[in-house]
Amino acid sequence: MGPALDESALIDETPDEKEARLRSHKNKCFRFFYKLVSFWGFNFFITLMIMLNTGCLAADTFDQNIIKEEVLEILGTVFTWMFTAEAILKIIGLGPKCYVRDYYNIFDAFVVILSLVDFAIMVNIATHTD
Repeated sequence: MGPALDESALIDETPDEKEARLRSHKNKCFRFFYKLVSFWGFNFFITLMIMLNTGCLAADTFDQNIIKEEVLEILGTVFTWMFTAEAILKIIGLGPKCYVRDYYNIFDAFVVILSLVDFAIMVNIATHTD
């Protein structure tokens, strides 16, 4: 059994936060991921990555040179896998039930799935044209 849980720390939490925190208290692995995805620095980093990704998407123009196109494609792939990792970490840390209760997480998962489908299509096109 883990360390004693201070119930007074749960007073200001929502029921979902309380459920995720209690779940994390039962298992050290879940606790690590819960603390990671609840850490302000993690959320700040993801927000920064979303802003950078938006900038990269805005930088994509019709008439661009091949180097810029390749750099934006690489960055798009990096962002896709980064956001996929974020969704997986949140599912582990919060638990599937708490993850899907937040509409932002559902939207995030939808965008990640679309990005992965786009990535798979681009890989398929690239392997069949070479």
